[in-house]
Amino acid sequence: MPHDRWRDLALSVSLANLCFAGVWHLLIFAEPFFLPAWGWIDLVAITLNVGLLSAVFWALLRLGRKENAPPLFLVFRWLPMLAIVVLLDLFRLRHERALQERLDVSEVLLLGIVLAALALYLLWRWPQRLRAWAELLALWLVAFVPVTFVQAAWRVAQSDAGLEPTVTEAARPHPNSSGRRVLWLVFDEMDVRPAFVERPDSLQLPELDRLRTQSLTVTQAHQAGTQTAQAMTSILLGRQVYQLRPQGKADFWVGWDPGKEPDVPFRRQPNLLRRARQAGLLTAVVGWYLPYCRLLGGDLSHCTWQSMDAPARSQDPGLREIMLGQLSSLLPLAQRRHHLAQYRALLHEARKVVTHPGPGLFLVHLPPPHEPAIYDRRRGDFTLWNFRHDWYLDNLALVDRTVGELRRAMEQAGVWEETAVLVTADHSLRYYRNLNPRTDPRVPFLLKLPGHSQGVEYAAPVHALLTHDLIRALINGELANPEAAVRWLEAHARSDAARNQASP
Repeated sequence: MPHDRWRDLALSVSLANLCFAGVWHLLIFAEPFFLPAWGWIDLVAITLNVGLLSAVFWALLRLGRKENAPPLFLVFRWLPMLAIVVLLDLFRLRHERALQERLDVSEVLLLGIVLAALALYLLWRWPQRLRAWAELLALWLVAFVPVTFVQAAWRVAQSDAGLEPTVTEAARPHPNSSGRRVLWLVFDEMDVRPAFVERPDSLQLPELDRLRTQSLTVTQAHQAGTQTAQAMTSILLGRQVYQLRPQGKADFWVGWDPGKEPDVPFRRQPNLLRRARQAGLLTAVVGWYLPYCRLLGGDLSHCTWQSMDAPARSQDPGLREIMLGQLSSLLPLAQRRHHLAQYRALLHEARKVVTHPGPGLFLVHLPPPHEPAIYDRRRGDFTLWNFRHDWYLDNLALVDRTVGELRRAMEQAGVWEETAVLVTADHSLRYYRNLNPRTDPRVPFLLKLPGHSQGVEYAAPVHALLTHDLIRALINGELANPEAAVRWLEAHARSDAARNQASP
């Protein structure tokens, strides 16, 4: 009957729109500062995707409702149940962090079994009634289809244009620069304890161990913040940042005083990359999470970044790339797929940046060992199916692999020996009940000096804010050997207040 077709069309559009709830959330509600600069092409992409998925759902529903339909097609009558499944999954995603912090793996597994058993019981006890409720829910939610489109269009219309700055002539290196080569390699949420101090027997990190025997190792380096944005901006500015508040998509305000609201624009402050550029160096960033290209674009010779929350994308993505990225969010383990794609894209760019000849400051901020798990240390390969409680150790093995790959690329390019390499982290591992019940503010801090392979340990406490001044000293050639670096650390060590554990 005609009204049945219209009802199925409404159901199909509502279900398709629900399936892209995560994409709509990013376009409409998520903090725009940490996301790509959405444009009309993004809205066109999701409009086409919703339309395509609606057509698929409508065809399946019509097949399922045919008289004398084959038994296989009867399952399509249950498509409206997808509305309940999507809403439950959104609830899970919203509370996933809280579950990780409060429950261990066995408790999460038990909770999943109980919920699955409850769902099966309801389906067995009231199958037709449950399907009718699901259809009613999906039909009611069709009202949100025009609402989401209008909201997304409004956000896109308000979005700033040209937020990913291009390279400027001022940011190109001076051909006669006397500065040095410095690679600042930052791994996100890398904790010093499992990496070096309390490493379990099941974890081997040969590349990091090799680098440590050839580097100055600061064993008591304290993080500059418990969150990435706080830690990295503090080091870039060389001053402790206590609070941050985004201002649109292109800037944010920082606060020097923990008791006051942030009121200082970041982009107006002198930063480490700007000082390197003013010294005539090539300045390049390959970064994750923070929108480095917007914040530092005018100070950089090259920049690429990936947002933690959005699918991996190029600097100037086309319609096909955006549509595929949105569709990938519908696949199982979408967050892990996106995380792995971001890592691979950033590593590809990092290889090109770190092998570029000539003096320069290269900041490479990579995702691992940050969650989610994307590596299997036993097989030495990537995976989306690592649900072990010690997944963090697997991602640490990926850090080791990454260090080895970048080192070999630099050795083949003939720039390893002449480059000062600082390997560290933005912050240590956060609290997880099943993984890290005892937090520690220390982060790895390995400094390999050009032309030297002597391993030295420095055991006095050092605040990671010192990284700012240390890199400037490396650029100026002030640290000729490990002994000079030790003397520099002793002379520039901060006061006891600055050596405290990470700032709140």
